[in-house]
Amino acid sequence: MTILNAEGKPTPHITLGEPFEILLGGVAEAPIEDVVFSLAIWAGGGGAGYLLDSMQIDSDLPTSYPAGPMALRIRFDPNLFAPGLLSLDINAHGRQVRDRIPGVARIYVEHSSDATRQTAGMIFYPCQWSLGRGDG
Repeated sequence: MTILNAEGKPTPHITLGEPFEILLGGVAEAPIEDVVFSLAIWAGGGGAGYLLDSMQIDSDLPTSYPAGPMALRIRFDPNLFAPGLLSLDINAHGRQVRDRIPGVARIYVEHSSDATRQTAGMIFYPCQWSLGRGDG
């Protein structure tokens, strides 16, 4: 598994709002049929909060593959994850395979800065501030 930033460079760090890709590579020793690959993303480095579960069938990709090397790309554009540490699990299940690799990788989403004024992935609650004089 490789995490690629917006420039296509491998990194475990991305900035808030930066598009990124996860590249999953492997080799099928024999043809596989009816397999579903999935990616789960957890907040806080794992177990703190379940954020996402996505499968290759969500994008209408096939469930059968010939023997040999293969690669799946998962693109996040826009990247709406809030700042902090994310933990990734990958899964494969079907008639011929059942595999789960928890905590296979971690991504750190860096905070926004005053210079960029990025706010993607942040929750803004419906509150209104006002300024008065006097009684506090």
